[in-house]
Amino acid sequence: MPKEMKNNLPSKKTVLIVDDEETILSIVKEALGDYKDWISVLTAEDGKRAIEQLNAAKVDLVLTDLKMPEMDGFELLAYISRYFSNLPVLVMTGFGSSAITTRLEHMGIPSYLNKPINLNALVDRILVALEDSSKGYLNGFSLANFLQAVEVEQKTMSIMVNSKGQIGYLHVVDGELINAETDNRKGEEAAVEIISWEDAEIKIVNLRSQDKKIDTPLMNILLEASRSNDEKSEIALSKDYLLNEAIKKAEAHHFREAKELLAKMVSENPRNHKGWLWYSRVLGDINAIGTSLNNAAKISPNNPEVIEEIKKFNLAKRKIKNDAILRCPFCWFLLDAKIINCPSCGSFLTVSETFLACTKHADKEILKSAAGRYKRVLENDSKNFDAQYNLGLAYINQELWDDGVSHLSSAAKLSPDNKFLSEQLNCLLKYIASGDPFVSKRRDSAVDTQGQKTANREKTVLVVEDSSTTRAVVKTTLGQRGYRVIEAVDGLEALSKLSGIKPDLILLDIILPKMDGYQILAAIKKKQALKDIPVIMLTAKDKVMDKVKGKLAGSREYLTKPFDPDELLEIAIKYLD
Repeated sequence: MPKEMKNNLPSKKTVLIVDDEETILSIVKEALGDYKDWISVLTAEDGKRAIEQLNAAKVDLVLTDLKMPEMDGFELLAYISRYFSNLPVLVMTGFGSSAITTRLEHMGIPSYLNKPINLNALVDRILVALEDSSKGYLNGFSLANFLQAVEVEQKTMSIMVNSKGQIGYLHVVDGELINAETDNRKGEEAAVEIISWEDAEIKIVNLRSQDKKIDTPLMNILLEASRSNDEKSEIALSKDYLLNEAIKKAEAHHFREAKELLAKMVSENPRNHKGWLWYSRVLGDINAIGTSLNNAAKISPNNPEVIEEIKKFNLAKRKIKNDAILRCPFCWFLLDAKIINCPSCGSFLTVSETFLACTKHADKEILKSAAGRYKRVLENDSKNFDAQYNLGLAYINQELWDDGVSHLSSAAKLSPDNKFLSEQLNCLLKYIASGDPFVSKRRDSAVDTQGQKTANREKTVLVVEDSSTTRAVVKTTLGQRGYRVIEAVDGLEALSKLSGIKPDLILLDIILPKMDGYQILAAIKKKQALKDIPVIMLTAKDKVMDKVKGKLAGSREYLTKPFDPDELLEIAIKYLD
């Protein structure tokens, strides 16, 4: 506690701690020992003993648990509200819930401390509450609940209310609210305004001489204040909704729609720094971007996100030479249209031999955050090409090949005529299939993977392979051609699936768990309905006897891993087209 706060306590204060756990009583009392010159501590193990202490000594603050064996915390709070209505109360509990929160709010306790207790936070709360009570402020009561208690007890007083620098007065005679005043309002209008203030501090002062200006019952005024608060909340929610919708549009790369929503948002609420920050991300003019970020900085100069965005903007604008401005899909950094990797987060923006061969230096945290962003987009729109493509790139930049291939393949299906994407996907497949450092020497593709994509929709291939990476390569390679690929990770799963389908081709690994490829092939050849299905064996083995054994077992081809995707496709087409 700062020295200046200690000095604000004009006389020694007494705190009553109520809890049935001796350990809690001991550690809280010990924590307050540093302030023994200003604070004395009383303890009670339940509500009944607490009431005895309250009636025997002057207590300035009660800290109570809720669950106690004899007279629980709620009963104690009810007693304090009736007989010690001006006494500040802090509540702690290890059984917090929404029901308890609601019940406490109805009793005028706006919040509580969770067990296990953070002692530093607890001591701070106690000292602040004592300081407020020293100034005459009532701590722990909502204004509405306090007014209702005053009405029931037919008190006569003036209540000074302080909220964020605003001062107002409510004047009560025999429990009836007769007048209210703020700097610019009086009567019922002032009462509604004061009661609707947030974080109000309450202080009882001597009743000022007042004429009766209010005839409306207190309950009606409280309801009107509640309605006023609801309207304010709805306005705030509508502004939040507009911003949230705009952010969703921007994250989904619907920039034109996002720009329209954000333009409306900052026009209606120009003091929202987050609105200006996101507005800068959807603008295409370098000067307009700078203006938007300057507005965000004026409103919230110490906001870390704004500071970081301005730093990146100043770095980028010195290097951008073309009118065409792009954004890094991962960190929002401004990019020149011709750049292939982001200078800020280090991520590559396309798949290329150069990228695959180099050491990856991208910022993993930024990539993980971006991946989460694009996953959210795809939850609402699985056909969003930009989200599928950029999520694939985010995974590939982290060398998460299976996920990268999966999402790039999905993007290719959404844009089947995108030759640039097809080249990237084939480049990636060759790299993964090689199983070694990147093979820079590209083979001429024996088959045009862009052609005949609709002619083979009915052809089905079963791939039996325990490597998820190899299955991903096969599925993507054949899927580009239009073939349907069904996967099995071992022989038992393969035979199970073959009982329900009859594929046009089987790709079968030799080294498998549970039963090897030769055993599976023998089982297939014994079944009359399956024996004529062509089988291509996949294996890392390349010995002559292995090949002979495969032929004798009944396979048509023998493909050694790592294989080139074009070679796989060429063999598959021989049996499927």
